[in-house]
Amino acid sequence: MKISIAIIEDVEKEAKLLSTFINKYCGAEEIDVNVDVYQSSLLFLDHFQKQYDIIFFDIELNDSELNGMEAAKNVRAQDKDATIVFVTNLSRYAIEGYQVAASDYILKPINYEGFKFRFGSIVKRYLSFDERYVSVKSKGVYYKLKVKDIYYICIINHICYYYGTFKEGDDENNLTCYESWKQLSAVAKEIDSPDFVKCSPSYLINVNHINQILKDQVVVGSTTLPLSRNKKKGVLEAYFASFGKKE
Repeated sequence: MKISIAIIEDVEKEAKLLSTFINKYCGAEEIDVNVDVYQSSLLFLDHFQKQYDIIFFDIELNDSELNGMEAAKNVRAQDKDATIVFVTNLSRYAIEGYQVAASDYILKPINYEGFKFRFGSIVKRYLSFDERYVSVKSKGVYYKLKVKDIYYICIINHICYYYGTFKEGDDENNLTCYESWKQLSAVAKEIDSPDFVKCSPSYLINVNHINQILKDQVVVGSTTLPLSRNKKKGVLEAYFASFGKKE
């Protein structure tokens, strides 16, 4: 699974240091990561399409129109799920940060040992199954889909279709679908969870939403999908293993 991170910092030296620390930690933990740096909050917001999982804001930006706190409020209005982290010289901003549900603060000057502890906690929270998301670009718009809400993914003519309870009012009888140009193998690698297995060459399913396993079919939610003979063992193993985790 790849974590997409944005840094909004107008001091190039400090942006490079933060980016270096992020890559150092993720390299040591074998976490696939992509880091984009923006030197202006307005430039960041111009490019923002809910494509980032974790966003670092320097609060005291020298941006005459928008500081980091105001930019974070703008992000939160669009994306309630992004993990926001403030980097600041001033701890007094902690109270105001509650308005945007900031996950953490990192005080300057930054040193690696302190960063490692704080960032490690942020990443572990993000990577927990209940809080994990995948970013999907569907018809030119980025969507963040909660992994646990995905029921199944199918590929047809090189297009992946994500079915799940992504919107208010969705249930297993009424799933929302997003489409994206991706390979199913790449999607499985991105999700990177033993709870997602192939039931056939064209379908990747979340075993937590299986209601019934038949001879050559599997019912995910209320949808009946094909079950290949050579995939059945893997589906059964993942399905029964999921019970142990729930207990």
